[in-house]
Amino acid sequence: MVRSMADRKWSTSSWGESHAERAIQFGSQAPAINFAIRAFLASFSLCWSIACVVSDATVRASIPESEASAISANGEVAAGWDEDAAFRWSRETGMVGLGYLPGGRSFARALAVNSDGTVVVGFSYSEEGKEAFLWTEARGMEGLGDLPGGDEGRPPDYGTGFRSEARGVSASGSLVVGEAYSASGFEAFRWTRSEGMIGLGTLRGGRDSAANAVSADGKVVVGGTNYGPGYEAYVPFLWRASDGMRALPGFESGERQGSAQATNRDGSVVVGWFEERGDFRTKGFIWTEEGGIEVLPGRANAVSSDGTVVVGRDGSEAFRWVAGEGVESLGDLRGGNTYSNWFFAFSGDWALGVSGDGSRVVGGSYSNRGQEAFIWIEGKGMEGLGHLP
Repeated sequence: MVRSMADRKWSTSSWGESHAERAIQFGSQAPAINFAIRAFLASFSLCWSIACVVSDATVRASIPESEASAISANGEVAAGWDEDAAFRWSRETGMVGLGYLPGGRSFARALAVNSDGTVVVGFSYSEEGKEAFLWTEARGMEGLGDLPGGDEGRPPDYGTGFRSEARGVSASGSLVVGEAYSASGFEAFRWTRSEGMIGLGTLRGGRDSAANAVSADGKVVVGGTNYGPGYEAYVPFLWRASDGMRALPGFESGERQGSAQATNRDGSVVVGWFEERGDFRTKGFIWTEEGGIEVLPGRANAVSSDGTVVVGRDGSEAFRWVAGEGVESLGDLRGGNTYSNWFFAFSGDWALGVSGDGSRVVGGSYSNRGQEAFIWIEGKGMEGLGHLP
């Protein structure tokens, strides 16, 4: 199972502290050498902690990392990131970098792609800050701006500048959704070239919301939002142009907290993850108006066009769920699902996107080559997409 770098650093640094504490207790029984022992052990603990932080950064920097975040509905194009760069991949071109917005540091992530792979969205850093982008071959990478009032309503420790990212795009590529900072906090948005960026609000005066996906025609947006003026609950939402934002039915009470991650072609099927209040085990869900909520294993991240195939992650494995058939593991990249070096070992696979017909899946996996973007094809298995040149 993959653990965060913070988890790994904490486990190693706490080893030094706990051993030092026990030794200090022993030293307190011998007053003549107590001060010297305390000084030595304090130095040991400090040096161990510094070494862990340095090795943590060194190890992370030494691991090759790429991830495929999304795949087009036709299954021909994937988008994601490799190290600090956003990429677009196809069988014909391989992995191609998308560049960066001008004026900022060189860091970008591609998070979604339209139905035929001609439009990619995500975020990059520009001279204005962290900014949502839209990329096409003809126009390159374009910044989408930020919501009005963001700088005025932002806490001082958040800094200044844009804080937007694009997370979903319609089939045609003309409508983009995501999150940005407004006068009220982080807010889900909907963007078109003619109207610009428009905030979708929150529920019951909640502070934050984020849009994660949009239906093919752009009429249904899904994501997560605070429910109420405080931070009492964070629930999946469904937004329609006809009636605005509402909590996904079955989550209105706030006893189940989570987020909607994806929706199908017409917005009739929604998938995501949730936790029961007081129970921190993450579960996946698939929701329909007729059938309500069906619980799935792990975390559901994407759904096919007709809503019958869902992909995600359960524990340390990428999975594919098919209606009427159940769950299957997607297996591992050649070389296993573990990357190890002189100090750490990393393992696991996760599925983030699925083609319209459900036959192709993309995500990330650890192998003996590091963390690598993959494409899984029904009947063929998992294939690594490699790294940018």
